[in-house]
Amino acid sequence: MTKKVFFDNIWPSVRNILAQSELAAVGIKQLWVIRDLLGRVRLALAEEEETELSDRVNEALRRCAQELHEVLGAHAYDPSQAILLLSRADLEKQGEQSGILKHSIGGMDVWLPARAQSVLRRKMRRYCVHF
Repeated sequence: MTKKVFFDNIWPSVRNILAQSELAAVGIKQLWVIRDLLGRVRLALAEEEETELSDRVNEALRRCAQELHEVLGAHAYDPSQAILLLSRADLEKQGEQSGILKHSIGGMDVWLPARAQSVLRRKMRRYCVHF
């Protein structure tokens, strides 16, 4: 059974999960953590048009999404909906519009948009990656 995680503890829990993950080891250098208005967390990567994600990267993302779901419970999306591939322009525009915090965690730059703008929310629904 998942223990109860309070809203104020979501970010510290996410930070711990990311620090212990293999994401940086498989080559992920930048990651966006998007928390919706209900406090649910998703991870977003900038989609690079010329490259597909390797099996190692997909597996590391899947394990991280599963860990988020197990630890955060209702504050995380189902692992099949937790990873998003969005254009870098959309992610950067989101940061400009809403304010963004940058943290270095486990060798990755982790970006935290203050809130998801409506244009980004629409794109998130369209580009959800299913594992």
